[in-house]
Amino acid sequence: VEVSKKAENGFRALATVMLSDGGALAAEEKELEPGTVRYYRIRALDNERLESEWCAPVAGRAKSLPDAPAALQAHPDGAGAFRLTWQPPPQTDVVEYRVWAKKLLFGWDLLATAKQPEYRLEVAPDAKPPTVAVTAVDQDKLESEKSEAVKPSATPPPN
Repeated sequence: VEVSKKAENGFRALATVMLSDGGALAAEEKELEPGTVRYYRIRALDNERLESEWCAPVAGRAKSLPDAPAALQAHPDGAGAFRLTWQPPPQTDVVEYRVWAKKLLFGWDLLATAKQPEYRLEVAPDAKPPTVAVTAVDQDKLESEKSEAVKPSATPPPN
């Protein structure tokens, strides 16, 4: 099995796969960046070391990151608390959401994880609510970009 970034040339060896008891033959290229496209081709080698021609190259794409959650909203939920809700991404293999708080200057801190598209954010009585965003994590541990950030407010925004 050979692999290349282009369909026409630049192929390099990826794996040698041995035929075993009629099972499926497979080769895997690991640690690709999400969404990366590669081209693969194979040829057969018999017991006398005679080789077939290469098959036509076939394109493969590494799994893409899940889409970011959408429509993040923060609703007052009692004294010093907010109910965060969002729309899940369309991917069906999302297993977790991560709720992030924006740091004062740069970056984000992980606040919590949630299994459902909602989270109750509790804020200390004298503290200002943080600006928050949410990411989606799929079963392969690929994490989306952050949703649009929201700054919770005790008073609803005007219509």
